[in-house]
Amino acid sequence: MAATTEPTVDNTATQTAAAKKKTKKVVADNSKYQGVEKVMPIALKSSHAKGRHAVAARDLVAGTLVAVEKAAAGIVRNQSFINLCHRCFGPVATKTQTRTKLDAAGKEVAGQKETVTVPSHSCGTCKMAAYCSEACAKQHAPEHTVQCAALAKCNAIAGAHGVQLETLRAVLALIGRRAVQGGEPELVGQGVGGEPEFAGQAVEAKATPYG
Repeated sequence: MAATTEPTVDNTATQTAAAKKKTKKVVADNSKYQGVEKVMPIALKSSHAKGRHAVAARDLVAGTLVAVEKAAAGIVRNQSFINLCHRCFGPVATKTQTRTKLDAAGKEVAGQKETVTVPSHSCGTCKMAAYCSEACAKQHAPEHTVQCAALAKCNAIAGAHGVQLETLRAVLALIGRRAVQGGEPELVGQGVGGEPEFAGQAVEAKATPYG
């Protein structure tokens, strides 16, 4: 009987590997969202590349309402900081006033004055919240009170820790909203007093305090 040196192929292992390739893994269970798919013109899909996402279930005419979601919190962008209300996002009336000139670090320059534009209604403590009316200021007070001390230092915190100012303000807005809805307002105090650690990109345009 002749001996062979040909390698032995394990057919069982090959078939098992092929079967695994053909088996589609379930990325996420979207069955609980079937009610949404019945009333909205979308279908929910899942993939390893995109995660859970929505796709059009049919051709959509421009202007078709696809989804509605209530924001957890919101802020005014830095470039509109004194022009939009920090509660209702409506236009804010402004006025001009003269003050001692500030240098790039925000310190007063002795003997020099400057004219600045400020909101007609604002927080006099942190100078980081503008409102369209006294009514809006009062309605926003429960949330703003939680943020106020941290907002007064947010420019310094953002610069010292390299975090984007808008990101920091957004986090504070979310903490304020959650505090009013039953969260933990003392967390803001711990953060300000305990030098919180932030990680992020370079600081963007600053929302310089007014007044």
